[in-house]
Amino acid sequence: PYVAVEGRNTLEYDGDIEIHNAHDRQYTAFGMNANQFAFAYGRSAEQAADAVRRGLAMDIAAEKQKKLAFYDRFAGKTATEHECLFNKCLSTMKSQLYAPEGRFTQIWSTPDRVPHKKLWLWDSVFHALGFRNLDPALAQDLILSMLQTQAEDGFIPHMSTPTASSPITQPPVIAWGAYHVYQTSGDRAFLQQAYECNRRFLAWCRDNRREVDDELYTWLISEELNCRCDESGMDNSPRFDTESRLAAIDFTCFMANETRYMAIIADTLGDVEAAAEYRAWYDAIRSAVNATLWCDEDAFYYDYDIDSNRLHKIESVASFLPLFAGLCDERQAAALVAQLHNPDTFCCEFPIPSISKRDKTFGTDMWRGPVWINYNYMISEGLADYGYTDLARHIIEKTVAVLGEWYDKTGTIYEFYDSENKKAPCLLNRKGLPF
Repeated sequence: PYVAVEGRNTLEYDGDIEIHNAHDRQYTAFGMNANQFAFAYGRSAEQAADAVRRGLAMDIAAEKQKKLAFYDRFAGKTATEHECLFNKCLSTMKSQLYAPEGRFTQIWSTPDRVPHKKLWLWDSVFHALGFRNLDPALAQDLILSMLQTQAEDGFIPHMSTPTASSPITQPPVIAWGAYHVYQTSGDRAFLQQAYECNRRFLAWCRDNRREVDDELYTWLISEELNCRCDESGMDNSPRFDTESRLAAIDFTCFMANETRYMAIIADTLGDVEAAAEYRAWYDAIRSAVNATLWCDEDAFYYDYDIDSNRLHKIESVASFLPLFAGLCDERQAAALVAQLHNPDTFCCEFPIPSISKRDKTFGTDMWRGPVWINYNYMISEGLADYGYTDLARHIIEKTVAVLGEWYDKTGTIYEFYDSENKKAPCLLNRKGLPF
C-alpha cells in the first residue's frame, strides 16, 4: 500500500513514518512493518506519527476478535442462507451508532453516517425496532436520544445534531416503536418516559398540523421543487408536486396508529382514563379517514386537496397505510389487496412501488417508483393483521431476497430499490439527479 494525496501538501518523515501536511493543521501519517501497515490522522505531525506507532504495535488477531465479538453475540439469530446479509446489516447498524454527545446522554444513531451524521425522528425508531431483538437496552437508548430533541411545547424535529435541530417534524411512530421495544425489554420506566413525551408530541401535532376541524392531518409543504415534503419522509413524491394543502392519508394513518398504541401503553401503565381518551381519538380519526379519504368509485384511499375541496387522486404506497393502522373494514382491505395484485398499478417484480405504475412520473427516482424497505415492513405488518399472511410473507421474503441479491453484487444495502429489480440501486436517481 501507498498514500496518494491530492492538492497542496508537503511530505516529511519521522523515522520510517511518512507524514503528509495539508497546511491547515491536518496531518496524516503512514507506516509499515513486515506484517501490517498503519494509517492515521492527527492535529499535529507528532500526534499522527504516535498513532501510527500504536497501530503497528497492535495485536491484529486480538483486535480482529474484539471486532468479531459483536457478531458472535448474535450468532444463530437468522437462517443460515441469510447469514452474510444479516451480518452486513449488523455491520451497517453498528457503524451508525454514536457515543453520548451534547444533548444526547446515551448512544444515538444516524441513518447515514456519511455525509449527514445527524439523528432523524422516524429513522431512530426504525433502528430501535431493528435492535430490539439484539440489544433491548441499546434499542431503548436510540428512542430516548431522539426524545431528547423535544421542545418545551412538545414539538419533535425531523432532524437533529447534538446541538441543533431542524424546524419541521416527521411521521409520528414513537408509541408504535416504543411499545415493541418494551415488549422485549420489559422496562416500564422506559415505556413511561416514551409515553409522557409522546403525549406532548401528539398534542403538538393535533394543534399545529390540522387545517380543518376533522381528525385529518396536513404536512408542511415547502417551495423546493425536489423536496416539497421533507416532513412526510417522501421528499419528492408526486403527491406534493403542487403546493396544495393536503389532508394527508399517511400523516393521518400514522396519527391513528399512534393513538391506538398510546391506548395500549396507557392500559399497560394503568392509566385507564387516558386509554379511553386515546381510543376515542382513534375512533374519530378512523371515521374521518373513511368519510373523506376513501373513494368508493376507485376503491382506494387518497389525500384530500383542501384548497380545491376534492380528492387528490395520486395513487401512492401511502394509501396502503390504513392496513397498517387498522382503519379499513374487510371490504376496503380486500380492495387494497386487489391493488397489490394489479399489474397495472402496484404489482411489480419487486413490490411495493412507491407510486402506481400508471402514474406519469413512475420510474426509478426515489418516491416516484422505487421500493422503500420501511414501507414494505409496515404494510406487511398490516396485511398480517388483516389475515393476508401469505401476501405479507411473500413481500417480506421478496424484500430479503432483493436486499441479498444486490448486496452480493455491490457489497452494499440500500434504502430504496428498482421495483422491476433491473437497475442497480446505486444507479437510481435521487430527486432528479443520478446517485
